[in-house]
Amino acid sequence: MKLRKTLLLFVSVFVATACLRQTDKEANYSTIDAFDQTLAEHSIKRFPYLDTEWFRVFIADNDGKGPHWAGGYNGISALIPHHSGINIFNPYFAGLNYETIDLGEAEGEPFEPRRNPMKISEISGDRVVLEQAETPASHVSAKITFRTEEPWYVHQTVELTFHQKFEDENGNCTFSSLFASYMHLPVDNHLYLRRDDSVENPLAGWIGVTKESHDFDEGYILAPLPDDRELTPEEHLELMSRSGNVIEAVDGPLPFYYGLLYDDLVFLIMFKQAENVELAYSPTGGFHGDRGDGSGQAWSPAWDYVLHLDHVEAGQTYRWDICLVVKPFEGRKDILEEVDRYMSAIHGKRRI
Repeated sequence: MKLRKTLLLFVSVFVATACLRQTDKEANYSTIDAFDQTLAEHSIKRFPYLDTEWFRVFIADNDGKGPHWAGGYNGISALIPHHSGINIFNPYFAGLNYETIDLGEAEGEPFEPRRNPMKISEISGDRVVLEQAETPASHVSAKITFRTEEPWYVHQTVELTFHQKFEDENGNCTFSSLFASYMHLPVDNHLYLRRDDSVENPLAGWIGVTKESHDFDEGYILAPLPDDRELTPEEHLELMSRSGNVIEAVDGPLPFYYGLLYDDLVFLIMFKQAENVELAYSPTGGFHGDRGDGSGQAWSPAWDYVLHLDHVEAGQTYRWDICLVVKPFEGRKDILEEVDRYMSAIHGKRRI
């Protein structure tokens, strides 16, 4: 039931985003590549940015600066590797974007994070802080900090404060929030994760995740990855093209997942509070349409996550720690090394 509820909310987010897109019918989403192009300059040049030796990250509030930046979106408006000048996120929207507030069956307004002002409260050498005051319907305030670390890390800290008690007719006070990443034409729109980390073989227990369509809400199509060899990015895509139709939920703690970008880059995202994170994936949630250059269809997936709590106490602040890595893909063993590094730094012990 929890998975179905998450997927239904995810579909509603997609519909709302599609309605917003229709206000600019002349836009060609697939050709906004280099950050020095005119449209992208209009979208991001007013935003503060953070640099590492590997990329530049622009952080946005939600007031819709510029004619080609959609209002209501926040977080990482662009992450641009220095070697390419190409934004990994759809430049009309955002990545790691605080999108919804869901209070279960209690009264609330899901899209309050979009519709209420968010401000940039701090800009320093390695961090930018976003803040949103207590919202009128859900009575939740937010402080979201982005911090970079050399050579290819972006840390996101989410702090949500619940100012009033809420509960449904059965006395439950559950909470979830979708954080959306609208990707920009990755070479592979699927996601990959490890379901079983109890086995000694570092290549065992991995799956690829896809869906029949954005609107399909019965579960994910899962494909096992081989446990006797590493895969190239091209081999990932080939394997998923013949993944079959085994439909399952992706339950349990979500410590990390990864996707594959252009130029053999990997998008790896890791969660300290894995027990309070769920996957929310769509193969076309970031954009689906004609490329505009005669080469056919383009797909930009949504590689999202949902933060959730089973019981919320009024007056309390809850925190999630997240780390995004964008670097050359060197295999699943390297992914586990990155996860181990992050988890050992925050938990003080080795994970694998």
